[in-house]
Amino acid sequence: MNHKKLRGFVLLLALLVPAIVACGAAISPTTTPEIAIIEPAFGSQLARGQELYAANCASCHGQNGEGLGPFPALNSGQHAYSHPDWEYFVLIENGKNGMPGFKGRLNNEQMTDIIARMKAWWGPGQLSEQRQLCLLVPPPTAVAN
Repeated sequence: MNHKKLRGFVLLLALLVPAIVACGAAISPTTTPEIAIIEPAFGSQLARGQELYAANCASCHGQNGEGLGPFPALNSGQHAYSHPDWEYFVLIENGKNGMPGFKGRLNNEQMTDIIARMKAWWGPGQLSEQRQLCLLVPPPTAVAN
């Protein structure tokens, strides 16, 4: 009789363990999507980014990103690195505060090259701070898709 109970217990465990594991997998939190962070440009991307920046941004933000008049510097200063990458896309596409939007004139790859060029001006501290911001302020769902 003791042998029968043991066999019944083993059978019960054999049936319950997979069910418990499956339930645990079903209620485990979903993984968060990987957040892409644009790295500073170098090489051919730097050349493309500089050419696009010169043609589309330099007249207001300065040839070296120093900022002109009411338009902020992009090569240094807190404004330059106080936005997550997705927000730069929104700003470039739609414009803001006198800045024209470039939606339909620049594609995502071109905007990425401009942002990467801009980041090439920043120092390690600025890059680190901006990377943290990218992780802490994920894009709204409408922007991410």
